[in-house]
Amino acid sequence: MKLHEFTLEEERTSRWGIPLLLTATGMLYQDAARWFTTFLGCYAVIFGGICLGCGITIALGRIGKMERCQPGRGGLYDLLKEELIELALSCYVSTALAAWPVSMYLDGQETACTMSLEEASMGTGSWWVIAAKMVVVIFGADCYLYWKHRFLHSRYFYVFHKGHHQFYNPTPFAGFAVSPGESLVTFLPVLGFCVTHFKFYAPVHLPGISTFILLNFYLHAGYNVPMLEKLLPYLFINTSKFHNLHHEKTHTHFGEMLTLWDRITGTDVGYLDLKDGWTVVPPQKSD
Repeated sequence: MKLHEFTLEEERTSRWGIPLLLTATGMLYQDAARWFTTFLGCYAVIFGGICLGCGITIALGRIGKMERCQPGRGGLYDLLKEELIELALSCYVSTALAAWPVSMYLDGQETACTMSLEEASMGTGSWWVIAAKMVVVIFGADCYLYWKHRFLHSRYFYVFHKGHHQFYNPTPFAGFAVSPGESLVTFLPVLGFCVTHFKFYAPVHLPGISTFILLNFYLHAGYNVPMLEKLLPYLFINTSKFHNLHHEKTHTHFGEMLTLWDRITGTDVGYLDLKDGWTVVPPQKSD
């Protein structure tokens, strides 16, 4: 079966169609007023929190006089307006998805998140079970995000991702500045919190989600922190220098959390120098 190659016109339709459809689904919730109130509150927190985090990241870079990843390639804030527009749309979509499990929680319904260690550890009360679940979630999410990103770079779906690559020299605002179509695919797993068969221990997993958001700020900061660039590669965690090359070269470095899949599939453009971090030098061929 041949895949459908989406057109620019279809992408433009999705820019208003997806937010409209997701808003309409709120009417399906048992208490529509609750859903829309939750949606508005979550949007204020998510959009406002991301903007605040981006502002702090930019300020820290200026105060610390950090080295830019792409010095001399245009102004770092030339496309700030476009980044903010895309960010607002992306947050709208992710908020419409998050409003479902949050509304359920506020209504006292059971969700995948729990404050009970006993419940989250499948009745064992063991932190080893929590740790194992965290490992599964991290590697599962990283695998999903990597291949989602690779598919978005195919000719069939690139129209939904192309706008993100106008930010060739990104700022932290570009981290979540994606089209509604890409935002839908990226954050669709959030609905998994509505399913109660696999429990997440909230004191551990929710800070983990926050850590991913903080990492995304750094990946799109437009500058690099030498200490982080040397430390994070030891853990196969993505860095600003590593991800910035994706915006510069487009067809490399697809990892959004870890660099593991880039290393496995050969989509990294250089080799890992644990002394200097990621070095843009072609791998040396063996004789």
